[in-house]
Amino acid sequence: MLHSDIESTQTTNFQKESLLLQKKFMQMKKFIIVFIAFLCGIAVDAQNKITVQSTYYTVDSAYDVSFEKQSKALIEKYKPIVNERMSEKIGESAQKMTASMPESLLTNLACDIILKKGNEILNEPADLSLLNVGGFRAELPEGDVSLGDIYTIFSFNNTIRIAFIKGKYLRQLFTMFAEEQMQPMSNVVLTIQNNQLKETLIGGKPLEDEKIYKLVTIDYLILGGDKMEALTKAERYIITPFLLRNVITEYFIEQYQHGLQVNSAIDGRVIIIE
Repeated sequence: MLHSDIESTQTTNFQKESLLLQKKFMQMKKFIIVFIAFLCGIAVDAQNKITVQSTYYTVDSAYDVSFEKQSKALIEKYKPIVNERMSEKIGESAQKMTASMPESLLTNLACDIILKKGNEILNEPADLSLLNVGGFRAELPEGDVSLGDIYTIFSFNNTIRIAFIKGKYLRQLFTMFAEEQMQPMSNVVLTIQNNQLKETLIGGKPLEDEKIYKLVTIDYLILGGDKMEALTKAERYIITPFLLRNVITEYFIEQYQHGLQVNSAIDGRVIIIE
């Protein structure tokens, strides 16, 4: 059976056992804070100048030698359930897709999907969508796609947000992309020469500095992540409860239910003039 509600609540027993672990952690919180302060060697001298001394500790497999028994028991109890759910087939991909810049199959696909979701949220067309290539953590396999594949690719709990933002701030953003690193987009065409932004088209029309554009993106970027501080200057935002990976998953399920494979293409969203 396919399920579109991927972030379903856990069973009552799981919640109770999780709360016990949380309580145990909170009891240790004060000790942990004091211990961290000790390790960092924070000190204030007579002139109120703060001196911080730090020590690096390598976190490796040595820490896996002994497990906290209660935590291990909880993990082992629910691991079969999680594994079964993660192996669930949610769709099919027409080809292997990877994420790279300036443009790639997987990034184009994801941006197109969230743009479509933005249209549904607004009940009218959004102007463009934007993600960050660093948010793609794996490739999409050709053929059967499982829920676990989507969780592996989109491993962060990013939610969809819509920004109403002036074109001049988008221009700042795209200029930074041209000079430093391109990022995934939909319904946008950027022309770049010698790392300089030469032309910007949104929906096939030139970018207008004073026009308010409806941008579909994620919370991490709205807050200025990946040097996208320009997005913090939007006129207003729509905050939604929709997780990025859920939106992607629902699209795969929808296509699968209609007997369709998911596909993507490189279509010239970034034009680099040599």
